[in-house]
Amino acid sequence: MSNQIAAGKGASSGQLRMSRRVMNLAYMLTQNARRHGDRTGFVWGENAWTWREIDAEVSALAAALAARGVAKGDRILVHSKNCAEMFWSMFAAFRLGAVWVPTNFRLMPDEVAYLATATNVPSGNYTSLALTFGDGVHIFTLDRDTRVFRLAIPKVAIPQDSAEYAIDTSNYRHWGDSVRAYVDDCVTGLEGPLAQDYNMHWVASLVAEAYRILARGGVFLSPADERRGYVAGRHRLIYEANPISFLIEQAGGAAADTVQRILDLRPTELHARTPFVFGSSGVVHRIVRYHTDPQFSAEREPLFTRRGLLRL
Repeated sequence: MSNQIAAGKGASSGQLRMSRRVMNLAYMLTQNARRHGDRTGFVWGENAWTWREIDAEVSALAAALAARGVAKGDRILVHSKNCAEMFWSMFAAFRLGAVWVPTNFRLMPDEVAYLATATNVPSGNYTSLALTFGDGVHIFTLDRDTRVFRLAIPKVAIPQDSAEYAIDTSNYRHWGDSVRAYVDDCVTGLEGPLAQDYNMHWVASLVAEAYRILARGGVFLSPADERRGYVAGRHRLIYEANPISFLIEQAGGAAADTVQRILDLRPTELHARTPFVFGSSGVVHRIVRYHTDPQFSAEREPLFTRRGLLRL
């Protein structure tokens, strides 16, 4: 009775009682599965799931995470492409009372590590395997508990074009004119001949750059230069450039020595070196044109450049 009187007084004074109850979003999924179990609840491309099927998927994932010790308040970082399973992981985290931390698969390891640190997600090293048998590339991630590589990214497809390039600009003064011209045009950005702004990325790791390009595209440049020992390039043709070029081409990219396709080169010795450019096919072919097409060189002669006597 006293509660009713208190509520009445609150209403008469213009103050309404506010409930402190909250509903876990995962409970909404359970309610829909009970009320509308056979209705479509999620559509992804040509596939569709009913509310009952979604609830079953989420329940199974939540049970598996709980079995691994995930509990209320824990952080779960999910590094994945946009897919149905990422949606399931969100509701599974909510059902356990955990914090869901999604990251996009196109992010680099250092960017994901930053997000993990910023959100207090326990993190550690992981092992990925990019594999091809000559019919596309698949990326697997090692499950350390079962010691099994599990499929993470099927049928990798490198974008044909990209506005991101990787090169060690500390060696700018040692490069040939064609490499300098390409980088200068990227730096000029929207106002230059390439008519778009570019982002430069450099982590000084061939394997990390290859993984980044497989995941989100871009181009890696390791040209020959005038330094002692680098006139023929830096990377070994047989056991560095060739295997990476095979993976990149199988994923729809391209690889060249700035002039020729890497996989067409014949090694002259076991440790033969080569200049190495690989990544999005449109970008690689553009860089090759900078080295082989007289038009690109002619446009940069002093008489015809933007800084020359005749301005374009």
